[in-house]
Amino acid sequence: MDVWSSSSGLLVNHGHTFSRGVPFADACQAIREGLRECGNDAWPVLVSLECHVQPEEQDQLVNTMVSIWGDRLVQGYVNGESQSTDVSPSMLKGKIILMVSPLAVIESKQ
Repeated sequence: MDVWSSSSGLLVNHGHTFSRGVPFADACQAIREGLRECGNDAWPVLVSLECHVQPEEQDQLVNTMVSIWGDRLVQGYVNGESQSTDVSPSMLKGKIILMVSPLAVIESKQ
């Protein structure tokens, strides 16, 4: 999901195109509903998030995901296991795994 700031809130949109954006919360709800329909035995959903959101809006982004996805979102250790333990996909059934691609800030040198 490419998430962008807009005057109407956070939007999922393929940037720099003429496509129309979808509210970020609606996209998160669609993911939650799709996973719910598949049941708790569904393989994990991998969400790749490309964050174009300003730093001051990132808390809103996180709060939206946490409030909508709840305990489906992997937010730490799995099943109380330590960090050194291998985690298999079967341990993550019914969960959402978030992968974030922050954009590097490139400053022009003058």
